[in-house]
Amino acid sequence: MLKKMLLITRNLFIAGVVLVICAIAAILVFHPKGSGAVTLENQTSESIDQASIVVSPQKLDFGRLAPDESKFAKFEPRGESHYEVSITFHSGRQISAQLGYVDSGLNIIGTLIVNSDEVVLAPSQMKGTGQINSPPPPVP
Repeated sequence: MLKKMLLITRNLFIAGVVLVICAIAAILVFHPKGSGAVTLENQTSESIDQASIVVSPQKLDFGRLAPDESKFAKFEPRGESHYEVSITFHSGRQISAQLGYVDSGLNIIGTLIVNSDEVVLAPSQMKGTGQINSPPPPVP
């Protein structure tokens, strides 16, 4: 009798472990994945020597940007995050900002505008799942 109970208990335990593994695999396979794209625009009269954005937690290096120049980068949203922007101008002056909202499962297209004394987030477009293959349209 005891052997029979142990066998049943063992089989129930194995079945439970298999169910948990199947549930985790289903979540990983069917969880929506989004894609992200961000444009950084230098709307100042001064050159930027170094620009970077940390988002979700990838670091995007934009390098140098001339006045009125913009650069585009793609990233993969990996959970909740925001944009952490670091700008170093040619004069050595620095500005930084933490702004916006990013979450996995969304397609995020953001435009960050560097003004003379701040970085602002232009209205962004968020869509369902899918892929982003080209830069977002310019912000008027």
